[in-house]
Amino acid sequence: MKESLERMSNTEFFDYTINHMMEGWVPLRTYLAVFQGETRSTVSSRIARGSWTRGVEFNVPKGGSMWINLRKVRLWVEADAGTSAGLRRSLADPSLG
Repeated sequence: MKESLERMSNTEFFDYTINHMMEGWVPLRTYLAVFQGETRSTVSSRIARGSWTRGVEFNVPKGGSMWINLRKVRLWVEADAGTSAGLRRSLADPSLG
């Protein structure tokens, strides 16, 4: 499975994950493996700056490792760099994603 995921384009991976896996949630290690330019440091920076919100773009279950929500990350990528509070609230609303 890992080999086939690595051969997918980013769009194919997003579509596969959203349609076949955990509502878009993937472990951080999978996210980092698929998106080669991403690092733990870049993810940590987005969280520290408030660009990513716990429960929206990422989550850390009690006693577990970080998970990334590809649906919400895709919306974040497509949005303007200056995300407004209104857009942030809409991203947090699962009925809108």
